[in-house]
Amino acid sequence: MILCFDMERERLRRQFGMGRVKSRMKRFAAVVLSLAVMVPVGVFGTSQTAKADGPTGAGLAAHAMTAYNEGWAYSYGSASPGAVDCSGLIYSYYGVGGIRSDMMAMSPQTGSIGTLPEIPGLGLYMPGHVGVYVGGGMCVDARDYGSGVCYGSVSSMGWTNWFYVYGVDYGDATVTVDPSVGAGSSSNPSGGGADYVEDTPAEPVYLQLGSSGAEVAKLQQRLAELGYFNDGATEYFGEYTAECLKAFQAKAGYEATGILDPDTEALLYSDSAPSNLPAVYEGGEFAEEIHTIQQKLIQLQYMTGETTGFYGDQTKAAVAKFQTVVGLESTGVYDNTTRSKLEASDAPSNPEAAVIKKGDAGEEVTELQNRLILLRYMIGDASGTFDDATEAAVKEYQTTNSLEATGIVDKAMKDVLYSDKALRSPEADNLKLGYVGDDVKALQMKLAKLDLYQGGASGTFDKATEQAVKSFEEENGLRVTGVADLTVRIAIDAVINSLDLGPTYARNTDMTVQAAAITEIDEGASSNTTTSIVLGVLFGSLVLFGAVIVFYVKKNPYIVKVLRTRLSQLRGTK
Repeated sequence: MILCFDMERERLRRQFGMGRVKSRMKRFAAVVLSLAVMVPVGVFGTSQTAKADGPTGAGLAAHAMTAYNEGWAYSYGSASPGAVDCSGLIYSYYGVGGIRSDMMAMSPQTGSIGTLPEIPGLGLYMPGHVGVYVGGGMCVDARDYGSGVCYGSVSSMGWTNWFYVYGVDYGDATVTVDPSVGAGSSSNPSGGGADYVEDTPAEPVYLQLGSSGAEVAKLQQRLAELGYFNDGATEYFGEYTAECLKAFQAKAGYEATGILDPDTEALLYSDSAPSNLPAVYEGGEFAEEIHTIQQKLIQLQYMTGETTGFYGDQTKAAVAKFQTVVGLESTGVYDNTTRSKLEASDAPSNPEAAVIKKGDAGEEVTELQNRLILLRYMIGDASGTFDDATEAAVKEYQTTNSLEATGIVDKAMKDVLYSDKALRSPEADNLKLGYVGDDVKALQMKLAKLDLYQGGASGTFDKATEQAVKSFEEENGLRVTGVADLTVRIAIDAVINSLDLGPTYARNTDMTVQAAAITEIDEGASSNTTTSIVLGVLFGSLVLFGAVIVFYVKKNPYIVKVLRTRLSQLRGTK
């Protein structure tokens, strides 16, 4: 074999020169070594003879050499001839190795790399990577996309352990260790010379960079639950997973190794695992982040008004409504799940945003109430809360405007309510307590002319205005209600016009007193002249009264009663 090797080296030197001999010789050595591995398997029938119906250590070594010689590519997750990853190189040989993400854990026997025995087909391990020992101090491993399947010395790699590959038959070979040397050798029961058999349990293997499988996915999911991992589980322990695990270890006060050792694992899956999740708001908190939360809720029309930074009842109710819309439990508690939903670019708007109903509050409700007050479906001041009175006013408005009386303000109602088409309340002309408007102001001015109202004309039908109306109704024989309906207002106009009192309009001034006032204007007039003036005034008043009667009786027969009362007063004066 050595002669063959030397002859080949000389042939290559002559053909290519020394510059290319080394690379050629390396591949030639690999071929020779693979033959050396396979010859005992097929010819000499040693303790490692390959069985025709199952995997053997020598067979696995030959399989690995074939992968190298044929230039198999590296492909993560693959275990098919021609394209494999590190565990796939082993697994592609009869499906051996057990759990691909943790072949060491499945091994019946392992040892440190310093005790590596001369048994072709042993598995080699370093954190996140495995390979195959092919004998003679050489190994084969599927390394990465750039390198593919590689062949080299064991010492050139960072292997930490060797292991029996699960499912591989190594014959009667056992591993012995000479304590004085620290290196292992292989033997069979008839070979002799073995004075110590290693009988230690397999060294623990921890998830770390390069690991893969379901346990890695479980780790990633747990880190995500605690707010350290913000990506989907991939079952591969890459750089990002390592950094996330380091962050967890640092927060827990552990050394940030990025390796899931027993202490880290125990804490990670416990209830006391430190969380990296943002704050949870349950109600009553002040925080800068709450401004952002409220701003988003306002934008999506779950609440109205300005941001306050306080997580109060209104914010909690808005969050609860949002949770219902996105299919979460409606707790009103702003947790991380709710946060992720609200911060999503496709966070849904409030489907009820165009609807105002009982229980709502805010500026939109205030605007609604002011409009209903103007149209006289409501009285008083706007409270900003959609209460029973507001609901009753909305229903009355809907009935008057031929809408379904639901008590809920939808878009259809808004379109009419805030337009010129909105009909006023049927009671709009019956001025009463709480009404506001120019017609109220005009009524107050007339009542003042009759000396029944002392306050300024504010345009608000207040208690003083109501009392003035009642006084007028009582003095003129009308039903006392305090409501200035059309009949009362016509009566007020009739009295003012009939007396023609001028700018002062003194109350209860009879015609004799008025005549006397006119007489005093011209002290030099004769008695006959004064009498003529008085009679003229009386006659003119009667004519005017007659005209008023004809006009207003057509409007409202009820005014006859008022006119009769005033005529009786005039007759008494006369």
